[in-house]
Amino acid sequence: MPLLVIPAVDVSEGRCVQLVGGDPSERIFEHPDPVEVARKWAEDFPVIHVVDIDAARGEGDNLEVIEKVCEACAEEGAEVQVGGGVRDLHRALNLVDAGAARVIVGTLALKDPEGFERLANRVRNEGAEVFAALDVTEDGRVLVEGWKRSTEVTLEEAARMLADVVDGYLVTAVHVEGRMKGVDPRLASEVASLEPKAIYSGGVSSVDDLEILEEAGVWGTVVGSALYTGRLSVEDALSFLP
Repeated sequence: MPLLVIPAVDVSEGRCVQLVGGDPSERIFEHPDPVEVARKWAEDFPVIHVVDIDAARGEGDNLEVIEKVCEACAEEGAEVQVGGGVRDLHRALNLVDAGAARVIVGTLALKDPEGFERLANRVRNEGAEVFAALDVTEDGRVLVEGWKRSTEVTLEEAARMLADVVDGYLVTAVHVEGRMKGVDPRLASEVASLEPKAIYSGGVSSVDDLEILEEAGVWGTVVGSALYTGRLSVEDALSFLP
């Protein structure tokens, strides 16, 4: 089964960054122009993953930058999926207006399921997909509020609750995210079993990791640090695409 490899463009304070474990103080990559970075990835990859780090943490907003990123990617023929701080319908519609083909929602999906369902229906009416972001710890619990608060909800429970509402899931292995020490094979298998479809994120550092995800049957994966540092070549990543 082919694996959709999706480069990450994380935006903080108007800059493209790659963080270790989601900690803004630990940056292993930084570039002043996220638009330039996104355009580079969009020349080769069909989907680009954009995260507003500041909005996710409730510490700012990078909507203007994201609009420019969406425009640049569209010019290269790539779709953009956007997450981070999407906690109400107004924000979701702003992202759709900016050009997002897929809106990724985390905290709201678990804290206000009815509100999330209304948001999902409206966004789909505007022609975009809605994915639920499920950020998972090593013990299988889902985090919310930009990874700042843990819940007692497991991945399986969250997916079961949201299955009839979402177009898919983005599951992030928080305990390996940004560390380039390998994926979590157990979580990958769980992600592959989710319906309707799911993207795995966290720890991808090599071709071997992509092979693990492909063999598990994962639909897609977000890759950040490994591409930015050259641990994973663009050519190798592209070889897994459908």
